[in-house]
Amino acid sequence: MVSPKNLSQRLNMAYHDTSFVIRNWCIEYVNPIYPFLVGRDMVRILTTTEGSKNMQTPLEHSFFCTAHLPHSERFEAWRESIGVMFEVRQGESSKGATFNALVDSYLLDCMVLSRCCAHGQKFERNQLRIARDGIEHYMIQLFTRGRVEMNVGRSHLIAPARTIVGFDLGDTLDSINTDFDLLSAFIPREKLAPLLRFPDNVQGTVIDSSRGEGKVFADFMEAVFHTAPSLSREMAQMTATSLIHLAAAALNRAQDVLDAVPAASIHSTLLRAKRYIDSNLDREDLCPQQVAQAIGASRSTLFRAFEPCSGVANYIRYRRLNRALRRLVSVPTDGVNLRITDVALEFGYSSLPQFSRHFKQEFGLSPRDAQKSGQQFFGGNQQFEQGEGVGDRLYEMWLASVL
Repeated sequence: MVSPKNLSQRLNMAYHDTSFVIRNWCIEYVNPIYPFLVGRDMVRILTTTEGSKNMQTPLEHSFFCTAHLPHSERFEAWRESIGVMFEVRQGESSKGATFNALVDSYLLDCMVLSRCCAHGQKFERNQLRIARDGIEHYMIQLFTRGRVEMNVGRSHLIAPARTIVGFDLGDTLDSINTDFDLLSAFIPREKLAPLLRFPDNVQGTVIDSSRGEGKVFADFMEAVFHTAPSLSREMAQMTATSLIHLAAAALNRAQDVLDAVPAASIHSTLLRAKRYIDSNLDREDLCPQQVAQAIGASRSTLFRAFEPCSGVANYIRYRRLNRALRRLVSVPTDGVNLRITDVALEFGYSSLPQFSRHFKQEFGLSPRDAQKSGQQFFGGNQQFEQGEGVGDRLYEMWLASVL
C-alpha cells in the first residue's frame, strides 16, 4: 500500500514542469492582457530561475489523506481536521459508503492554494464560529468535479462542475457538496477586498470558467497548482499577486453581469464608512449622521451606499454585536470570564438590557449562554501535529494562523 507521503510525491511528480507552464502563461496569455499583474519582472524571474533549482527554496507543502485509516475512522478524522473552519456532516449519498478525503496544499506567500477531493457532505459556518476563529478571508473554489448547493439571501444557488464559486468566510455558510474534486484559493481579505468593486457580495458569486476573466483565472490557478512542487518561495509573492488580481477581475466581471456593483463614488463612500465604523465601535454616539459627518458624505449618499447591507444603523449594530460575540467566546488567559456589562460598554452599549435583547435577536441566545457554549466548544488549543496515518495537518495552521 502506498503511504500518504509517497502518494504525495507521486502527485508532485505528475506536475514537474513548473517554469515551462507558468512562463508560457505569463508570456503568451496573462502578460498581454494584464501587463500590470505580471509584467516583465515576473517573466524574467520565471525564465532565469529555470536552471537554478538548487538555489531555490521550495514552497511549504502540506498533504492530508484519510485513505490509510480504518473505514470507521475516516470521516471523524476529516471532521476534526476541517473543523478548523467548518462544521461538516456526511452527505446522504456517502452514508454507508467508503468515505475518503484528501487535501493537498501549498503556502503561496500570503495565501493558501489547495486541492481537496472528498465524498459528499454538508458544510456549515455559523456566527459563533466566525466570531471565535476570526477567519474572515475569501475562499475562491474551482469545481473540477461535483457541484455545490447553497442559500445566499433569498436565492438558492446550484453551481455545477467547471464553475468558480466565491465564498466569504466572514459570512455564514450552509452548503451541500456532492462528491467533489476542487481547487481552493484562500486569500486574505485585506489583499483582495481593495481590488473588488463590491467586497461584501462575494458570497455565492458564480463565475463561468469557460470564457473571459473566469477562464483566465481558472486556467492560471490550475497551472500554478499543478506546477507548485517546482515553484520556489522566491517566485511565490509575484505568483500570488497575479492570482489575486486575476481573482478580482473574475469576481468584478461576474458582479457586473449581475448589476450588483455600485458606482465608483458610492463604492468609495461604502469603504470609507466601513473603515470608520470598525475603528469607532466603542463610541456610544456612533450613528448614521455622525458617520456621514466624519467621512464628509451626505446622508443620502451614505444611505444609498449601505442599501445592500440593510442600512447604516443595522450595519453598525451587526459589527458591534459580532465583535462583542468574539470577545465573549474568547478563552480567558487568567481564567476569569469577562463581565457581560464590560463587553457591552466596550462596544457602545450603555444599557445592558438593550445589549442582551439585540444580542439574542442576532444570534438566538443570550450573551451569557454564548459565553458558556463558545468557551466549552473552543476551549481546547488547536493541535496541528503530524497526524497518524493521514500525512500532516499543517494546512490547518496556515488557514487559522497565517492568513
